Amino acid sequence: MLGLALGASCAVAISVVSRRAEAATIDLNPAYAGNPPALPRIGADGTIVKKRPLNLTPEGVNLQDCLDNQSIRFPLVLAQFQANASLQAWATLSGADCSLQANRISAAAVCWNLVTGIPLQQFPVVDIPVRKIMSGALSPASPDATQAICGKVDLASFSVQFLYFDPGQVATPSATTAFPVLVDTIGPPPPSGITALPGNASITVEWQSISGGGGLTALTGVNVYCDPASSSAAPDASASTCSSPNFTANTLPNNDFNARFLCGGVTGNTGSSAIAKSINGVPLQNGIRYAVAVAATDAFANVGPLSFPPVCATTDASLPVAVAEGGGGCSVAGLGGPPEASA
Repeated sequence: MLGLALGASCAVAISVVSRRAEAATIDLNPAYAGNPPALPRIGADGTIVKKRPLNLTPEGVNLQDCLDNQSIRFPLVLAQFQANASLQAWATLSGADCSLQANRISAAAVCWNLVTGIPLQQFPVVDIPVRKIMSGALSPASPDATQAICGKVDLASFSVQFLYFDPGQVATPSATTAFPVLVDTIGPPPPSGITALPGNASITVEWQSISGGGGLTALTGVNVYCDPASSSAAPDASASTCSSPNFTANTLPNNDFNARFLCGGVTGNTGSSAIAKSINGVPLQNGIRYAVAVAATDAFANVGPLSFPPVCATTDASLPVAVAEGGGGCSVAGLGGPPEASA
């Protein structure tokens, strides 16, 4: 028998190779990929909100979204994370890099914090209120996430940035990802040169032009509003202008206002007249003096400020029913909500 003996003094060397931990990564869940990504919109009650049609910038934030206190849901994928690390969300309006500490914490900071202490898990889901994303638009050092910020942000692009900090690190994140959020909470200026011609249970409303601001390029239609309260507020039936307790200077129509007073409108960006026949499905009544005002709409479904002062028209059964004439656009009489822009 052939044997092999090892001496007791023979040493066996064992090589130990240390493996460096892989760097953490953070990104959007690929199920929501797109340009821009189709991120879920969450209502104030926590339920998913149906978005606007594609022609009305559904991924953007408009005035009504802000008033409704909606949130944007960010479904993320976090890989190779460590216990005791930190995941945070920041925002900026200037397009700055929030991973730089000076942009987050300094006298000249241009980023504001949205969320700290995001749970560390493979698929974090983070809901961030749109008001919070907009909150630093006027002052990054003093963000205002209340309803007061609604209606103060004109067309602007925000950047929501997620920062992952390794354990013990507070200055520089080791992984980042960012998402653009387009915000426009200011509608176009109102048309000028408003006239209201009475008809049989109907009113023909005409205007001359829209000037100033971004209304000319973003214009998608004009809403017409009728208020019967003027019948008691303005006894002089011959006056072309009148008063209304509901149509005041700087009135900004929202969904509730539309439900109460919207009586017609026109879609498109070339219309100059519209027919009013009903308010929220209820026909106009003859012998009523209506205060009439208009407001323009834009590609974010914002409704701009109401024209002021209102003009008046008294419906009369002896007059012919108003009929839409030329002038461009598509006349929409007596809608219960703002007219949608044509694709």
